[in-house]
Amino acid sequence: EVITLLTLINVGNYDLAFSNILGSNMFNFLVLVVGDLLLNGICIFDIMDNKAYVLAFLGLIITFISMILNFRKKSYTKFTYILFSVLILITYFIFWLFNFIC
Repeated sequence: EVITLLTLINVGNYDLAFSNILGSNMFNFLVLVVGDLLLNGICIFDIMDNKAYVLAFLGLIITFISMILNFRKKSYTKFTYILFSVLILITYFIFWLFNFIC
């Protein structure tokens, strides 16, 4: 994924690079759904610890913010893009901090 992302950025195909990240993230959530379905009578949340809950929630927040930016409109201002980008960076920093400290 990293090599594909860097190659797409070097070529200048930023939309495809973004789609690659978003698609990979959505696939990972799909794996969780399938895993939950395959656990007979056990909810996947029953075997997760508190750290996994927070990391999954922060991952969903980043995905939703990215999807909002992807469905951008011409009416978005530069401030809107900066605001969403800062929100993603803050959420990612919290994700990183929580993942490595806890």
